[in-house]
Amino acid sequence: MRALLRAGLLLFVAAFTLTGCGGGSDATSGGTTPTEASTGTGTSDDPTDCMEQAGIANVEEEPSDVWSGSDLSDGATVIVARKASAAEAKQAARDAKLFYTATVGQYFVQGNMRAEGASGSVTAIAGCLRGS
Repeated sequence: MRALLRAGLLLFVAAFTLTGCGGGSDATSGGTTPTEASTGTGTSDDPTDCMEQAGIANVEEEPSDVWSGSDLSDGATVIVARKASAAEAKQAARDAKLFYTATVGQYFVQGNMRAEGASGSVTAIAGCLRGS
């Protein structure tokens, strides 16, 4: 089941990475908004380093500037995607209303589904990324 969820999440992020959002939702719809994690003042430009510092295991770099791994605290799949612009990263976060998300510059960070509980790793990764 986790493999299927991970594959679905990767396809979701890859679709946004390759084609853009193609539409969009209002940031206020559903009562949730993406987290603005930082102003890009983190310590690293490398999502792999930030994911490992946040306790993410089995970090893999996927095609098209997407990184994924498993949160050791709750088993959730965590994804970091580098978008073409900060605006695209913010739109991806708005479109992923059911997930914990954050943006830093052109990076989009997505954790587990909101219904499954908090994902502190999203905040930790976003706080580490420098953002460009």
